Amino acid sequence: MGRCIEAFEASDSSSNLLGAIMRLVLFDIDKTLLDRMNPDTGKFHDCIEKVYGVRGKRLVTHGMTDQQIIIEILEKEGFSHVEIMEKIDECKKEMIKYYRRNIRLFDYKVINGSREILKALQKEKVATGLVTGNLETIAYIKLGKAKRGYQAARQQALGKDAILDQPDLARRLPRT
Repeated sequence: MGRCIEAFEASDSSSNLLGAIMRLVLFDIDKTLLDRMNPDTGKFHDCIEKVYGVRGKRLVTHGMTDQQIIIEILEKEGFSHVEIMEKIDECKKEMIKYYRRNIRLFDYKVINGSREILKALQKEKVATGLVTGNLETIAYIKLGKAKRGYQAARQQALGKDAILDQPDLARRLPRT
């Protein structure tokens, strides 16, 4: 199976009324819970072209949030940070529209063992959640397409939360 992003226990009594140990396991979506059988190489470039008027060059995007990918493609095209941020919300809305229009073309499969792991964690009363670079709506579209309906996403850190120059969200979570 892919990677489980983070697992930790918190026993800080200020985090809960009883001072009990809280366990949380966070999962990425892409290549951890789900895998896509047919890659979609156009979503960023189509949306960027529609909003900013340039197609942009391809780049390696592994480990990047959706927002970061938009920003880096546009920076390579010479756009300033101000120019990018003026229209980034519009671009993200276009990506969501693109996904809704094209999701029927994407073939997602649940990675072997992920359901069983989530069920086992639920049985042990371990809180589970998502930490992903996907925009929130896109994350749930993907999960819905896989017909999994992961109810495990009680705690979330989604791509919509990422801001340029902020530390990785998983590293900001409290540790014991």
